[in-house]
Amino acid sequence: MEEGMTGVAIGAALVGDYPITTHIRADFSFLAMNQIINLAAKYRYMFGGLMSCPMLIRIVVGRSWAKVPSTRRAPRRPSRTIRD
Repeated sequence: MEEGMTGVAIGAALVGDYPITTHIRADFSFLAMNQIINLAAKYRYMFGGLMSCPMLIRIVVGRSWAKVPSTRRAPRRPSRTIRD
């Protein structure tokens, strides 16, 4: 989903809009790095300055962490054990 949202934003930027895309989770934004690094950042150089890709990508860090245990990405200390 993140790569698709970024791809749509890049397409909108290429036709003259200024899209603002927000990735709600920073760890999911790595899925869009192919679009950001290999496409959006290189369009001006690939087409000799004829095309540009002006856009804003916001990546939210630290909000909505640990809603469920399977999506927790923050490091944790080991839990304490009771010793006899």
